[in-house]
Amino acid sequence: LLGYEDIAVYTIGRSASPLSFNPLIPPPETPPQTWLKKLIGVIAHAYLLGDGVMYLLQEAIDQVYEEAGVYSGSVERWPTFKDVHEFLKKRNVAGREAGWMSSALRALSSLCFGEMGTLMNQGNDNIEELLARPVILELDALTQSDKVMFMQSMLLWIHHYRMTEPTRETFKHAIVIEEAHHILSGERQSFVGGQSVMEITFREIREFGEAMIILDQHPSQISMPALGNTYATFCFNLKHRTDVNAMSQAMLLQDDERMILGNLQIGEAVVRLQGRSV
Repeated sequence: LLGYEDIAVYTIGRSASPLSFNPLIPPPETPPQTWLKKLIGVIAHAYLLGDGVMYLLQEAIDQVYEEAGVYSGSVERWPTFKDVHEFLKKRNVAGREAGWMSSALRALSSLCFGEMGTLMNQGNDNIEELLARPVILELDALTQSDKVMFMQSMLLWIHHYRMTEPTRETFKHAIVIEEAHHILSGERQSFVGGQSVMEITFREIREFGEAMIILDQHPSQISMPALGNTYATFCFNLKHRTDVNAMSQAMLLQDDERMILGNLQIGEAVVRLQGRSV
């Protein structure tokens, strides 16, 4: 479009303008063991996996890292999830491990199938360059779990990339996430338990100059730790009582003030900045 020539648009999950992103390739200067454990947390959160499955994934990724020379710094070809899948298929299991293996292979099959497989089982496009220009990532072709996997692993990569930079608390870049409940879901948190890697990233990444702007039509679906770690909160007209209650609590509205959230006109919003009155 005229005037927007510098914007890059990638259609994640569709072949029109594809992107290659292999989450098994850690950001520069990030220890592989640290990255491995964080990434397994993302996979578990995306595909609702338990501790037993995470144990198998850790063993498998550790092994393919070892075989590829990741730990020794002699990588010629970075491993992919297809390599992890093949390792687990050959591993003997018995008893409870059989159930864990079934769940692990289910998740890995999703990561190796179709456009998701094409996206995550090649090399990396230059992710650093994506942070130096306006970029739009369209995720409408992905399933719910695949969206969570891609978004969380990409944001985790950016978080660790920013951690290696010398400057902090200086604005560098902003990420806008629409339908943010896909990665900051309160329901998913209650199912998996504990804070997700994404919620920890959301809380810590701003120190490294990365702004996070989250948008959602149903704020009640966003987890409390995410809503509680925002500085500026904008609330436009809401219809459902659950959403009204969630935002009135997040903005510390009194009982006689909360109903204004359902009576706002187009273009009107209630704004709260942390440490200031509404």
